[in-house]
Amino acid sequence: MVQGPDKKLVRVIQADLETEEILTEDVQYFRRKREPYESKCTFWKKEGDDRTFFNTRMENWEQFINSNAISNALVGHALYLATYMHYDNIIYHNERDKYPANAEGIAEIMGLSKRSATKILKDLQAAGLITVETKEVLDKQFTCYKLNDTYFYRGQFVKDGGKYNHTTKAFNSVIQQLYLENNAATLAFIAKMLPFLDKETNILAVNQHRDINFEALQHMKLEDAAKIAGISRQAAANIINKAKYHGIWAIAKIITGKTVRYKLNPDIATRQAGVTAFADSEMFRSVEGSYTFN
Repeated sequence: MVQGPDKKLVRVIQADLETEEILTEDVQYFRRKREPYESKCTFWKKEGDDRTFFNTRMENWEQFINSNAISNALVGHALYLATYMHYDNIIYHNERDKYPANAEGIAEIMGLSKRSATKILKDLQAAGLITVETKEVLDKQFTCYKLNDTYFYRGQFVKDGGKYNHTTKAFNSVIQQLYLENNAATLAFIAKMLPFLDKETNILAVNQHRDINFEALQHMKLEDAAKIAGISRQAAANIINKAKYHGIWAIAKIITGKTVRYKLNPDIATRQAGVTAFADSEMFRSVEGSYTFN
């Protein structure tokens, strides 16, 4: 185990209080006290959670958004289309469809003309996010569109070429609603934040893979989020202050003194199993879309 900047070794002894004889002695890492805002964002629920979702490979996706000159609108379209892929990574119009969506079907999914949808699909192909494939169904060949599983996949976790990637699961129906009520650029901002979700809290962080028992959260500032998203600070603030679905906030502000931390709604995406904790659920439904710790 590598000792991080917040890990401290302490000497732990067990002694007889009467004789002061040391009975046992050990050296351990000192576990830090968690801050009030570091409560787990979900709780385990064995039954009753039948939401469909897909997974994002965090390191691969972060590398992609850092190294590709792709428009935010295209990133938003890609995340939206990923909610329609099946376990084969191919896009279908409905969850139970046997036949993959063609260009006309994808235009219908996106609420666009076939011409506009075809242009987007070609641009996504050029960016390496989608490929055109041929799928055989009942002895017939169908042209279909497949998401790149380097970045997105459904089903059981599999190491990418022997390399480990942390994953974020994104929930299909909520992302679809965000796309419909907002726009592709808003969804792109959320898409670009997925690699930076703190596992326990869903707060946007720069040390998102920390060990919470030993490392303090280093939250992402608004200007950092704006830089990652490739937009101005004001544009990032506008998205955070306006993005909703069904009247529910997409991102909440966690306020401690003069410090503001940004938390993605776990009903959109999370790194945890289970459903959103009650306190978090209420926060995203509040009028302010924020919570202040005194």
